[in-house]
Amino acid sequence: MITGLDLVEWMIRIAAGERLTLRQQELRRDGWAIECRNQREDPARGFLPSTGRLVRFLPPAERPGEVRIDTGVYEGDEIPIYYDSMIAKLIAHGSDREQAGGPDARGAEPLRRARHLDQYRLFRRR
Repeated sequence: MITGLDLVEWMIRIAAGERLTLRQQELRRDGWAIECRNQREDPARGFLPSTGRLVRFLPPAERPGEVRIDTGVYEGDEIPIYYDSMIAKLIAHGSDREQAGGPDARGAEPLRRARHLDQYRLFRRR
């Protein structure tokens, strides 16, 4: 979010043998971005995966330039044993670190309510 570029697209293009179209000094950075990951793991069980139905999942609305949600799951989906435990990621942008907010100020509350087990408390203690 701070460069305005799709870095994943760039990685795919480079892996396909394409050359970079910009030099490092041509990139501009704008503000801060903070990421909050929603993991389907159980801290009380050594962070073992938690499988089963995703009973409640209501990610916050995206706000262009401020909040982006990356996910591939929906409420009611079945989470199998073979999966990536990260079911969603919230990325918040602001002009500085305080404004980006440690995602709480930017919309992580609905993701916290969507959690499967209470990792949020663990995150908040740090």
